[in-house]
Amino acid sequence: MNKPRVAVLLFGQPRYINVNYKALKEEFCHEDGTPFDIFAHFWKEVGFSPKGEANGDINDYTSEIEHAREYLNIKNIKIENNNRLDEFNIHIENVIRTLNKQFFRNTITNFSNKRYKWGQHLSLQTAYDMLQSYEDKSQKYDIVIKARTDFTYKNIECYKSSKDY
Repeated sequence: MNKPRVAVLLFGQPRYINVNYKALKEEFCHEDGTPFDIFAHFWKEVGFSPKGEANGDINDYTSEIEHAREYLNIKNIKIENNNRLDEFNIHIENVIRTLNKQFFRNTITNFSNKRYKWGQHLSLQTAYDMLQSYEDKSQKYDIVIKARTDFTYKNIECYKSSKDY
């Protein structure tokens, strides 16, 4: 029996990728250990809360991403600064203002809250676009899973038996 082709979209801020990459590898594979294909988009500047980011409490996780990449079956990855996200925020917020019959603005004063609000959506779209480009050159995927690096998956030791896992 043929195994289904499975893709995983990792997106957003890569919080805890340095802790969770092994769990991601274990979680996203077939029963025989064959890994799923991963498409990832991450923001380079990582914060742990909008307030912390507004206060300049941000980290660059590029080296942690590159280390995790050695273990994961990543078919395509993009690590991006916030420039495109900030432009997107201005655009989307102005669309909402227009729909609500409010004034158009050329700038946003508090990007950190908007980055949290809209960044995950733009990042997911970017990862999905990479998957679609890959599919155009290869076979189509049967299953697409969206996942995050800041979610810890239970491993087999968390269950009474491998059947429960």
